[in-house]
Amino acid sequence: MDKDLYFSSLVAECFEFLIKDYQFEMSIEYPLEIHFRSEKILLSIERETRSGWIGLEISTATGEMGVSLEEIAGQFGGALEDYESGLYAYEDAVAAKCLQKLAEKVKTHLHKLLLGDLDELQRLHTVAQESRRLVLADMQFGGLRTRAHEAWDRGDSQEYLRVTDQIEPESLTDSEVRRRRMARIRLSTKS
Repeated sequence: MDKDLYFSSLVAECFEFLIKDYQFEMSIEYPLEIHFRSEKILLSIERETRSGWIGLEISTATGEMGVSLEEIAGQFGGALEDYESGLYAYEDAVAAKCLQKLAEKVKTHLHKLLLGDLDELQRLHTVAQESRRLVLADMQFGGLRTRAHEAWDRGDSQEYLRVTDQIEPESLTDSEVRRRRMARIRLSTKS
């Protein structure tokens, strides 16, 4: 395989999982569409929302990146009078914010990757593999995580520990590990 093509495909794989991971972190419940185009465009992400189009496009030829957020911000405030349309506008505003943050995140890696920094690529590839593992684990343990989240919100440390005990230790997120530690501290101070 051509070295540049191989590099480009690895970069594309890394960003695909970084994007999915970020989408996962932001709890966006419906997927963004990811499109891989020519070698000059690494990838573009598009989503048609109820308020307009949201897009992110990254060019490997110039190192430039554009984020298009059409009619999103303007509709958020005025639509709140109607609960349903207000809710849709809120979801779109969250999605727009997600893409803006994603653009900032991608930009920090893009320049190094375009220069052919293989160490950076390997680091990103490791991150991508971990992201994939976490997403798969969440699909497997999603119901438990929901119950754990509810227990945490109620301040029920004992129930939080009981539920998260059922999640494989290597599948626990950093946040869950921290909360388990805090839950144990809370319980020890009560006794």
